[in-house]
Amino acid sequence: MRVIIVMLTAVLLAGCACRNLATLNPGDYPDPPQVQRHEVVSIYIAWNGVGGETWTPAFSAKGIMEECGPPRQAQEENVIVEHEMPGGRTLWFRGVSPGELVVTFTIRNTKGKIMHIQQHAVRVYEDLKLAMLHTELRHFRD
Repeated sequence: MRVIIVMLTAVLLAGCACRNLATLNPGDYPDPPQVQRHEVVSIYIAWNGVGGETWTPAFSAKGIMEECGPPRQAQEENVIVEHEMPGGRTLWFRGVSPGELVVTFTIRNTKGKIMHIQQHAVRVYEDLKLAMLHTELRHFRD
């Protein structure tokens, strides 16, 4: 009986491990040039809302950036409508205070199975401009 429990535990742990990404450390990435720092950054989340998928964001630190609308120029030119891809949603973020964080989005199906994970390492500078330092994606859809 013990052998079966140990084996089952090992199989369950192995199955769970494939759904996780290594935690990003924003400090591992150099400062990008000024031209790659923006007042607002966008993150596209690919998910099947019609099929019942849901997503939840997790922020490694609070009070560094917050969700906002698109930049004024994009709103005036309808850039969002033109560039919004079907099967997902674009979220916009602005800097609130200097610092670094990782934003992780986990997309699950109606049974709770993880379908997609994406992580974004972000740095906010003293002038509250943001830089996307690194992005990692893992897909688990069949």
